[in-house]
Amino acid sequence: PIWYDERFQLDCNHLYHSECLWKWVNKTTTDTSLNVTCPLCRAFIDAATSEELKEVYTHVKKVRKEHEKQRNREAEAARVALVQEEKEKRKVAAAALAAEMAAQRKQEQKEQALRLAEEERMKQERRTKKEKREADKEKRRQQAQAKKEKALQLAQDKKKQAA
Repeated sequence: PIWYDERFQLDCNHLYHSECLWKWVNKTTTDTSLNVTCPLCRAFIDAATSEELKEVYTHVKKVRKEHEKQRNREAEAARVALVQEEKEKRKVAAAALAAEMAAQRKQEQKEQALRLAEEERMKQERRTKKEKREADKEKRRQQAQAKKEKALQLAQDKKKQAA
């Protein structure tokens, strides 16, 4: 409960909160040397009733303190739970970020591997084209050499025939 009090009934049958009546009785006894009376009908409140009221109000204060302690414990438990929940959220967020970064690194590595493979394929293609050009050049050179040799052979044969 947020607020706790007990009813207190005077001999005149009027009911009050123990706190309200205690404040009245305490103020009256402190302010004057007069007898304490009911705030409504001014019936006399004897010392035994005042003492009983004091015990009731002391009990009420004790119960209020216990309730306050309990509320404080509950508030602290809620605060601790909230802090723990925030920590868990941060852990989950950090784990998600780490997983995202790992996936991004993996993707970057995959892309790098694909780039390297493409570069290697292009290099190999250039080497193959260069080798083919060189082979074609060598073939043409050999053909030219063979043609030259054939022409030279024909020229020599013509010389032999002419001689």
